[in-house]
Amino acid sequence: MQTGMMKKTEVLEQKAKLRRHMKAARSALAASEKTRLDAALCKNLLQLVELLEADSVYCYVSFGKEADTIGLLQELWRRGVKTAVPRVEGKRMEFYRIGSMDDLMPGYMGIPEPKTFCPRARDARAPVITPGLAFTIHGERLGYGGGYYDRFFEEEPEHMRIGAAYPFQMADRIPVEETDRRLSMVVTGEGIYRCR
Repeated sequence: MQTGMMKKTEVLEQKAKLRRHMKAARSALAASEKTRLDAALCKNLLQLVELLEADSVYCYVSFGKEADTIGLLQELWRRGVKTAVPRVEGKRMEFYRIGSMDDLMPGYMGIPEPKTFCPRARDARAPVITPGLAFTIHGERLGYGGGYYDRFFEEEPEHMRIGAAYPFQMADRIPVEETDRRLSMVVTGEGIYRCR
């Protein structure tokens, strides 16, 4: 029992250290470099058949220094693809349909969330553009520590899970726990990594 607890403690410490490192690297991005990386990421995401042929796409709304999804959402709307974004409800996260940035308001932790009039999205097979601080080519993901996406994917396992990241967010390895859910693929401006 003590060994298991010790191992979990070590995993949590390693995750915290990696989170600090990635947040610092992201914060150090110059505005011009961020713009360049965001454009390259959006271009690669829009090459995915999984997005372009989907009836709807679930996507996080980028906040702060996160890999940008605003350009992606706007292009999906232009192409007539339905989109849904998350709203935190207690310990859970649900996706709601939006059709423009006007459908958003500050929510959990100040992150833009769908307004109360937005209808609940119910597409169990919609690809989900997933945020994170670090990723591996094997689909391991380091989130922010709240477990919202892991719990969502546990409840709705049919979704294709697509990580959106900057190239420097790709790690050789990420410490994982039993509750961590792997991604189907990770996309950066430099490549598309399909995970097994």
